[in-house]
Amino acid sequence: VNPEGDKLVLCGPEEFVTMKDGVLKSYPFYADFSWASWDGTSFWASHRYRGMQYITNKDDILLIEEPAVSVNAPIRNLCYKLSLTDKDRLLVAGGSQNYVNIYNPGTVMTYDENGWYTFEEDSISEKIGYAYINVTGVAEDPNDDTHHFVSAACCGLFEYRNGKFVKLYNCENSPIMTIRPQSANFRRYCWTSGVTYDNAHNLWFLNNQVDTILHVIKADGTWKNFYFPELASYPTFDNIYFDSRGWAWITHRRETAEHHA
Repeated sequence: VNPEGDKLVLCGPEEFVTMKDGVLKSYPFYADFSWASWDGTSFWASHRYRGMQYITNKDDILLIEEPAVSVNAPIRNLCYKLSLTDKDRLLVAGGSQNYVNIYNPGTVMTYDENGWYTFEEDSISEKIGYAYINVTGVAEDPNDDTHHFVSAACCGLFEYRNGKFVKLYNCENSPIMTIRPQSANFRRYCWTSGVTYDNAHNLWFLNNQVDTILHVIKADGTWKNFYFPELASYPTFDNIYFDSRGWAWITHRRETAEHHA
């Protein structure tokens, strides 16, 4: 409602609706703004990561006027896992392990000398057919700083190039396993974590609560999987670290009635 209290604007993912003198009017507008102010003709609207945007009305057609007014900052205050590259780029995974019914949106951010950058997220759920949530780790390719892999406690391992989603690896197209193979929603339970590169540029990651926990995508693109019967079906593996000998160390978050950390 504007300061005079006689005009109202509502905004949603597909339209703006205005009311003046009790008359409602709808403007189709596919921009997903979260808040708007209206002076009777034009609008100021806010987007969760594009910032404040001025929008004009020309013959009942809404037009975004560039550029937006924004600040360079994290898209949201989620920082489940932080890591640094050799070039001091900060990689931020803003999710959770999903065992306490926390469903954080698929948040991947970087910070370097150019400021903050947010990876594609809005369109991924539509592309994969279910919610993209709970990112648990980010790894940057040592040979290509525009190439990243992202683990998540939802549906597999995500590949990005230039911050754009490229491919999802899950139980249907890779050795990754699902926690609930008999479920109608089995694709949602390919939970991964601990994604990281070793010094030979092999990508390692963990596949929680399934038969084969540890996976490696070798530098030549082939997959290697390690089965340890004493670790089979353990939940909540978090991280992989390498010591000076090249040994891999895996952290495990907690014990359960069936599994002892």
